[in-house]
This record gives sequence, structure tokens and C-alpha cells, in this order.
Amino acid sequence: MLSTQEKAPADTKRAYIPEILGVIAERAVQKSRMSFCKTAVFGILAGLFISMGSIASLRVLALDGSFFLSAAVFPVGLVFVILAGAELATGNMLIMSVGAYLKSITVRQLLFNWAVVLIANLLGSLAAAYLFGHYAWLTSEFSETLFFMAGLRVRDSFPVAFVSGILCNIFVCLAVWLSFTAKDFTGKFLAIWFVITVFILSGSQHVVANMFTVPAAIFAGADITWTAFWLNFMAVALGNAVGGAGVVGALYTWRYRQLTIDN
Repeated sequence: MLSTQEKAPADTKRAYIPEILGVIAERAVQKSRMSFCKTAVFGILAGLFISMGSIASLRVLALDGSFFLSAAVFPVGLVFVILAGAELATGNMLIMSVGAYLKSITVRQLLFNWAVVLIANLLGSLAAAYLFGHYAWLTSEFSETLFFMAGLRVRDSFPVAFVSGILCNIFVCLAVWLSFTAKDFTGKFLAIWFVITVFILSGSQHVVANMFTVPAAIFAGADITWTAFWLNFMAVALGNAVGGAGVVGALYTWRYRQLTIDN
């Protein structure tokens, strides 16, 4: 027969996972109760934060030529979102879906949050794209790198961009999930940083990052149409939703929901 000490690690793990689900569900409730104005403002901030990560990543790629270093600086955007506080559509695809699966919030509240945050992210990203694409990078050495990266995004067919979006948000939502498991700033920072670096290295597509990169290239004079941007937007947004809500959110809730009820 196993001793109490030998059983402790399994019991600790059993209690800890439901704690994470409970925290995420409570966060979904908090988000659902935020006013429209606050949700929109912090959604715009998230668009700006992800754009800042994209700007840093593009500049490193243009100056240094190292894709690894470029990927390593991009996560600063999600660090700002999670640790400083903002409303990011891709992260909310996990958080709000867990809340809905556990019946902490309604499907209507989920869809309303997703819609408001996605539009607000777009507004923040477009503002950054216009400022940098139309003013800062219009005639700079960074425009060539910007055009290349934007072109990679819109050249994918709808099905390819959709699947790429699924893969992307599996990475992003796992980073969000792991950030909930960490108890301090350093743990959350590391959880986000390494996972998001791998996401960038995978080459998969993130709808909010694309909201900056592709419009910035258009504003800077790239041969890319707004129709191509909107088609990419729809494909990647749908893929991100499936990856966040249909894969990470659904599978982890299904796996650990009974433990949540038991505890």
C-alpha cells in the first residue's frame, strides 16, 4: 500500500488543474461584466501592444536578418497584454469559451465579447499600421522586409490560412493557459515568451498580428489589395477561433471538467 507521502504528488496535481479551470472561468465572468467602453478601450490597447511586438520583430529581421531573434522579440506584445492588462481576441477565444463550457457565462456573452474585442483590436492595429506604414516606413529600408512578410500572409489560400490560424492559436492559448499556472511575474513571463517564440518560428498566422502587418504594407505602398487583407482576416480569424475554443478550450475543459465538479 502506498504511503500518504507517495500519494501526495498525484493528489496535488488533481487539485491544481481544476483550480486553473476555475480561475479561467472566473476571468470569463469578469470580462463579460465589463462595460462596452472598457472592453473597447482595452481591445484597442491590445491591438497596439501586438503591433508593438510586430514592429520590434520586423525591425530586428530587417537589421539583423535573424529570424530566430525576430521571433524572440515578438512575444513582448502578449507580455504587455497579459501582464499589463488588455483585451486580445485570440486569448479571449480560450477564456470566454471555457466560461461558456462551464456555464459561467452564456454563448451570447461570449459572442458579444469576441465581436467587440476583435473590432477594437482591428482599430488599434490599423492606427499603428497607418502611423508606421504611411509615415515611418513609407520610404525606409524596413519597407522591403514589411512587404515580404505581408506578402507571405496574403499569398496563402483560404483553407491554408484557416489551418495556419488553428495552429497559431493552439500556441497562443497554451501560452495563456500556462500563464494562469504561474504564480509570479517571472513564471508568467517565461511561459509566454518561449511558447510565443515557437509560434512565430512555426510561421502560423495570428489575426491580430496580421491586422498590423498587412495594412502597414498597404499603407507603405505594397502591391497588396484590401480584398486580399479581408479574405486573409476572415480565414485566420476563423482558424484562430477553432484553435482557441475548439481545440485548447474544449479539450482541456472536457479533460478536467469532472475534476472541477468533484473538487
